[in-house]
Amino acid sequence: MRDTPLRSIYWLYELHLADRYELIGYETEYFFFQQSWKLGDIPDPIDSDPLRYAMIASIVEELHEAVNWKLSLGLRRNREHVYREEDGDLLPPLPGRTAGMDEKCGAYG
Repeated sequence: MRDTPLRSIYWLYELHLADRYELIGYETEYFFFQQSWKLGDIPDPIDSDPLRYAMIASIVEELHEAVNWKLSLGLRRNREHVYREEDGDLLPPLPGRTAGMDEKCGAYG
């Protein structure tokens, strides 16, 4: 049996139903590194079960977010990642100006 993007998405659906969330991460990594698998090319499964169809659509939507997030971090599907010399987001001086939680709110004693 040939592995396809749609089969991977149905496997993610099955893992969700089985409460095997630790395996979902492995499957999403596997999906990400399949260079020939493009989310836009996934065919409409036209599933007869409306709930399963909605879940599959949700999984595809979340995969789209996850793939684009990984790409924004410099990860590449061909494993030739882009590494930045420095962090692009600077930390504002706000944390140094604020009182600690126990001083400000009376928390922790």
